[in-house]
Amino acid sequence: MGGAASSVMTGEEVDTYAELTYLKKREVIRAFSLFRLLDAKSVDTDWKVRLPSRLFRENLPTLQCNPFGERILNMFSSEEDGHLSFEDFLDMLSVFCRAAPDSLKTSYAFKLYDVDADSQLDRADLTYVLDRLTSSESSRLPGEERDTIIDNVLDECDIDRSGTISLQEFQHVVARCPDFAQAFSFELV
Repeated sequence: MGGAASSVMTGEEVDTYAELTYLKKREVIRAFSLFRLLDAKSVDTDWKVRLPSRLFRENLPTLQCNPFGERILNMFSSEEDGHLSFEDFLDMLSVFCRAAPDSLKTSYAFKLYDVDADSQLDRADLTYVLDRLTSSESSRLPGEERDTIIDNVLDECDIDRSGTISLQEFQHVVARCPDFAQAFSFELV
């Protein structure tokens, strides 16, 4: 969508990105500024460059402190190569912005928790989620306690008693959580 040698987007490109995402024009411009700060030399050479996800993780506080930060970045790497383009970065910001619809946030939350990508949240997925949420020594859950929590989650969410949670079951449960959309939001811009 722009000249490869330019480090500045045109007004038309900003407008297009704002139309294609849930971000406002000023947020698109701020996102580009943040993207450029990660590796100005590379971005100034070609703003369509794909930057290593570690740059995002190391330099963006929201991702540094998020126990799922690395997984989030991997989810938005369109080439699944551990690198993100500016468009990948915008996609991520769009999903996590407050203006994104709950249905979009819910589907990405499910994808985030579905570690094995089998379209079901099973015990292994839920164990991963709990382990990420309690990763510090002081908050680590003993195995028995973790198993009890997983049993309770499955009991509450597994409507069809299949032993797993489908996207539809997940959406049903999340719909009853008024703070979900706010909790599944962050702003870098």
